[in-house]
Formats: sequence, structure tokens, C-alpha cells
Amino acid sequence: MSEYPISKVHTFTSVQRLIFGIGAINNIGECVKSLGGKKVLIITDRIITKIGLINNVIKPLEKAFIPYEVWDYVEPEPSFDVAENSVEKIREGDFDLVIGVGGGSSLDTAKATATFKNADGKVRDYIKKIIPKRDVPLILIPTTAGTGSEVSNVAVFGLLDEDFKYALFSPSLYPDMALIDPMMTVTMPPNVTANTGLDALSHAIEAYISLESSPITDIFAIEAIKLAGRYLREAYANGDNIEARYGMAKASLFAGLAFGNAGTTLGHAIGYAHAHIHHSPHGKCVAVTLPYVLEYNAIANMERLTYIAKLLGECVDELPLRDSAFGAAIAFKKLLDDLDMPSNLKALGVKREDIPNLAERVFKSPKHVARNPRKVTKEDMIKLFEKAYEGIL
Repeated sequence: MSEYPISKVHTFTSVQRLIFGIGAINNIGECVKSLGGKKVLIITDRIITKIGLINNVIKPLEKAFIPYEVWDYVEPEPSFDVAENSVEKIREGDFDLVIGVGGGSSLDTAKATATFKNADGKVRDYIKKIIPKRDVPLILIPTTAGTGSEVSNVAVFGLLDEDFKYALFSPSLYPDMALIDPMMTVTMPPNVTANTGLDALSHAIEAYISLESSPITDIFAIEAIKLAGRYLREAYANGDNIEARYGMAKASLFAGLAFGNAGTTLGHAIGYAHAHIHHSPHGKCVAVTLPYVLEYNAIANMERLTYIAKLLGECVDELPLRDSAFGAAIAFKKLLDDLDMPSNLKALGVKREDIPNLAERVFKSPKHVARNPRKVTKEDMIKLFEKAYEGIL
């Protein structure tokens, strides 16, 4: 018997057109023309420009005689100010199509650029307002295997005066097309490979245990967990391993398709809660505390946590169900160790006296908390942060 009631209706939404595979980037000229683009604004960051990766996008555009301009002022973990500046740029010119190239920061900024070109007010005004329908075509090209932003309806920006990140959600934030070419990720150094890969894995795990999961999202989440468990270590150890890069590109894509519909849960709420202290990359912020989130959630859905443990390579077949469920936390912590990532908050500069405030900040992400399989309380969050501070499972 299915664990989902047969009377329940499920929906699934994503990008209109998806092109995946080695050489996918060569389709960019045809894609722009099919969307009626006459002058393109490319949103990216200085690193993508500096290392020449942007040329993989520019050359096909030039071959297709498509005018373009590059705006490469996206910052890591961008604030709403970055989004406002990119929107100001598109409003100044006669651009009629946006291409985002880079990691999640550039892709999210490209989403804002296209969506808010003709909107009233500032981007930050839409934290609590309905986001308008986007009328500027949008194409996204990831250069990392992590955020899944190219197939999601989410864009995340920091609000500097609150020192907190907010996620904007809207169907308008889905792009018209996404081009995922694994060769665009080969230049990632090991630390970026680890951070972004852990982000993809966290997306998949949280989508799988989310209260808004469905039989459709489960398919993508399970495959993403399996792929990341198989290939993340290899991509980290040898960035020239094309099979590993290909596997992680698929993992990131599938995780994006999963969490773009099922959402993420407590892991992301906690990651946002402590990020302001150390300003680490998003993937690290979520991953460092995810073992303790998995431990916390283990008793809420023991079958699913057990399956996560198995997908990550933990031998739990001979264990009682309760013990095997806790294997997911153990498996994830082993992965952090292999990727030379911290597995406690003390290593990131968090102080014990910060814990009460961090526990309160978790609830600034109410949608993440609401989707979590175990009910979340402030008292439990204090206990969780105390374990995460010391690194004790």
C-alpha cells in the first residue's frame, strides 16, 4: 500500500524547457532566438569573467549574431542591494532577455533582474508581497553542482539591516529554459565542489522528508541522494573526473526538481539562523548542522531516515529500525569528515552564549519549520544547537 493516500492530488511544476548534457551550452544561441531575444543582459560574477568561463556563453551568442552585455557584479551570498543594482541595470538599457551564468548567487540575481524589471517598488518589498508575473524571458546556466536554482521557484537574498536571508517564492522565478552542461562545473576548486555538493545533497534529503513531498518529488530526491553519495567524494578528490562531475550535475538538477516542489525543512531554517555569525557559504551553513537535524528528525519518520542512511552507504540492515534511522546522521557526518568540512559550530566561531538567540532565529523561517516532519519547539532547538556546538551525536 502506498504511503501517500490515493485520494490525495499532487502537483509538480518546473522550468519550461531543460537541456542537459556535455555540450548543452552550445544551444544557447538557438535558445535565445526561440524566445525572441534581440539584446541580452548576462548576469554573472567577476570570477566567472576572470577565469574565462563566460566565453563559453559569449562565443555561441556572437556566432548567432546576438548582441549582449555582461553585468558581472554579483557578490557571494548576495544581499537585496545586489538585486536592486541588477534591476537598475536592466531598466537602463533596452534588454529584452536575461541569461544568468554562475552559482546560485548569480542565478538568483538573474531571476530578480528579469522578474522585477517592470515591477513597482524595490525587490525587498516583495518579501511579504505577491511577486508579479515575469514578462522578460529568462535562461539560466549553472556553473556549480549545488543550488538547483536553475529549476526552482526560489531566490534568496540577505537583508543587511536584519543580518538575515530571506527566500522569495513565486512561479515567476522559474526560468523559461535551463542549460545544464557538466563541463561548466569542471573549474570548481575542491572547497567550492564540497560546499555546493553538500547543498545539493541537503536539498534532496530535506525534500525527501518534507511534509510536502509527493511520489513525484520522491523519485528525484532519492536519485539525487544516491548520486551525491556516489560521486561527491570523487568530484572533490579529483575535479577532472568527468564522470563524477556529470553525476553531481545530475544530482544537483534532480535535487532542484525535488525541493522546488517539496520545499526544504529544518536544515535550511537552522542554516539561515547561524549564517550571520560566520558568513560561510550557504552549503556549509546548512551542512554543518544537518547531522543534528537528521538525528532530531529520526524518530519522526524512521523508515525514510533509514533509507537515507542506506543511500549514503551506511550498513544498517541488521539494526533495529530506530537505530538504523539514526544512521542517516552518522553517514552525513562521515561525509563532512571526508570533505574536510567542519561538523560543529564551535569551529565556525559560534559561541555558546549565542545559542538562545539562534534558537529564536530558526522561527524566522516559518515555511521551512512548518514542512519539517517533527514538530519544532524553541526548547528542542536549544538542545539541538548545544549538540551542534560541541559536535556530539
